[in-house]
Amino acid sequence: GHVAAHFACAQPGRVSALVLVGSLGLLPLAEGVGDLISGSIQQTDRESIERKFEFVFANPGDVAPGTIEEEFRINNSRGAVESFARLGAYFSEGINDHVVGEKLAALTDRIPTLLLWGTGDKVVAPEVGRAAKEILPGVDLIEISGTGHAPYLEKPDEFNGHVLQFLKSQRSSVDVSG
Repeated sequence: GHVAAHFACAQPGRVSALVLVGSLGLLPLAEGVGDLISGSIQQTDRESIERKFEFVFANPGDVAPGTIEEEFRINNSRGAVESFARLGAYFSEGINDHVVGEKLAALTDRIPTLLLWGTGDKVVAPEVGRAAKEILPGVDLIEISGTGHAPYLEKPDEFNGHVLQFLKSQRSSVDVSG
């Protein structure tokens, strides 16, 4: 979400609509949060990955069989350790230098934006979404009950329904014929 919002601010003419899901980078991170995220990102053993899914999902039992192993392989593929180290450093030292909420607020009249959050999101609390809605004029916030940080995996039909409804409401500027 942070990357998409940053791109929208840098290249508003190339963005017709924006959907942000449990996004960081709209508001500054509180002291120490970047360090916590950094540490978590860099833990790539199976047990740590399993704990991450338990933290990310509102109902950890919904994690599909094989997902932990797949995530382990991705997290330990060539170049992953270096990538996670750089990403971790960014969360610790740089993300607050690139907060885009105020810039995006100046563009929401031209870039229709939807915020989607899981009501049980422990990674980026729903309060962050509510605070983002307050600074982004005309933006809707939808909270999907019974989901955590991955509502698109936890309740895909409901999530997709909200996204499609939003995009269809923007039909004049967004091609949703897919």
